[in-house]
Amino acid sequence: MRSGSSAANLSNVSGEAEIAFAFVVPDVHRLAEAVKDGSAAILRRPKTAEPVPMPEPAPPTQSVFMLRSAKYRDNDGRTRFAGQYTDALMSVPTAQRALRHGVAVSVADPRRAQLRGSRGSDFNRSASDVVDLDAIQQSKGAPYVGPVDDPVLAAANFQPLDRGPDRVLTP
Repeated sequence: MRSGSSAANLSNVSGEAEIAFAFVVPDVHRLAEAVKDGSAAILRRPKTAEPVPMPEPAPPTQSVFMLRSAKYRDNDGRTRFAGQYTDALMSVPTAQRALRHGVAVSVADPRRAQLRGSRGSDFNRSASDVVDLDAIQQSKGAPYVGPVDDPVLAAANFQPLDRGPDRVLTP
């Protein structure tokens, strides 16, 4: 049964090829005569395709969890907005600046699990509390001095207040 269907298929293909050659061969002869007498142009091979330049790789980005709403410029110069208690994807220098100034924390920070999305999407992009990450400048004042940096504070051996056990509400 298979050999019969294969034979029928080959018979159909040979019939179709015969019809196609009946149209193509005379056209080729006419084209050759037209080129000889100048009424048709010589067919040229297509030009080789020129290599497409590789796009530059995108600058590295970093995802941070925003503790405050902020605006910043992305790598293309467009102003972006990151709402409070949301994750934001920004260029590494901008993300590091936000982390350094306490505007954002790492996405591994435990506060993210509690606060993420708690504010909803009610943001005023022009509010006075929105931090402009591009306008933040390094503090010119005195550096922070903590117990590790100051021997007098380290010797005082300050302990955190003991506020007792956590209070738990029972239903």
